[in-house]
This record gives sequence, C-alpha cells and structure tokens, in this order.
Amino acid sequence: MKCTASHQYSHSLDQVYLFFRDAETISEKYAALKAINISIIRNEDTDDGFISETERELPADVPALLASILGDYNKLIQKEHWYSKDDGSLGCDMTIDLVGVPVRIEGHMHLHENETGAINDVTIEISSSLPLIGSSLARYVAGDCKKSMEQEYQYIQGQLQTAEVAE
Repeated sequence: MKCTASHQYSHSLDQVYLFFRDAETISEKYAALKAINISIIRNEDTDDGFISETERELPADVPALLASILGDYNKLIQKEHWYSKDDGSLGCDMTIDLVGVPVRIEGHMHLHENETGAINDVTIEISSSLPLIGSSLARYVAGDCKKSMEQEYQYIQGQLQTAEVAE
C-alpha cells in the first residue's frame, strides 16, 4: 500500500527543514499532533547529512477487526536519514516501526525549492505479511499515515504563518 503527498510551502527550504531537523521543534510538533511520551533518541550530523531518531506514542482510532493487534496508543520509532542532493535539494530515507504491529513502513521525502517556496514530496510504502488480515492492516495504517501527513503539513504551515506574522 502506497501513500503519497506533495506539500507546498510559501517559505524557504531552510525554514521548512527546521521542523524535521531541530530537536526542540520536532518535540513541539509531535506534542501538538497529540503524541505522548515523546523522546528524541538521536539527532546528529553525519558525514553526508543528518540522522534523526524519535520515539512517541500516538492515539489510535482502531476498527474492531484490528483491535486485538492495535491498542489505544501505538508506540512508534521513526528513523530519518537526511542528505543533500547535487541540485541543492534534500532527500530523506525513513523507516517507521510501529512497535508490536506486524507492518513494514518505509518512505522517502524530497524537500526542494521552487519559485514560490519549498515543496516536500513524501512517499510511504506500507506492507504486512500477515495472512488474511494483513491487507486490512496495511490499508488501515496507510489511511492513518495519510491523515498524519496532512496534520503535520497543516501544523508546519500554521507555525510558519504565525512566525511570519510575528516578524
């Protein structure tokens, strides 16, 4: 199951990147998105870019079919490897581990500029090898990912606009 989104910002790449790069900003973003028990495990520069690893719990609105697999809250560990591309844009390879949930989540982000600001193109692949309910589980997680991506986009947009007004 594949989820894609293209988020257009009227702000610079550097301004948008802060929401993925700065530990305090990341924690604030996740808290605003209703996560609890937020922990920044790793947030450091590498030879080719930057690595971020976070852990948090998110509330789950679970269909009855999946209630035995997913609880009221889902703990997830998200790893992102950001790197500069030759054209000045940024790439990010990510994995998301829904702890205790038999799905595999991998994705990619491409943060680049255009004449009006920055664009973040996001692609996430979700799969499950469970027999019978695996496709239902992957479909549910994909829907949840799509909703989370939109909420994160709206949050970042709001924060950028608020900062602009404050200037």
